[in-house]
Amino acid sequence: MLFYAAAALPQNLWERIERLAQSDKGGRLAMLSAWGSTETSPLASSVHFLMQRAGVIGLPVAGCELKLVRRRESSRCGCAAPMSRRVTTGAPT
Repeated sequence: MLFYAAAALPQNLWERIERLAQSDKGGRLAMLSAWGSTETSPLASSVHFLMQRAGVIGLPVAGCELKLVRRRESSRCGCAAPMSRRVTTGAPT
């Protein structure tokens, strides 16, 4: 089993790891991942199922809601959960 988080795993590295697992142990390596941020302490989603490629952020953890928002040519992910910390812009509270 291999767990990765914090930064995206490039697809070419994913494929190299799969080839190594195939040649070393004769089968696939279970790869797990999670997504989160400082504000979600530390995870908002978790991959606990067999992935076919890199870039999967998984499903929201219990009590967490995720929303993907398309912005021009990229997407953003918002999180609402009890464990989320409100981010301020420096304005007084």
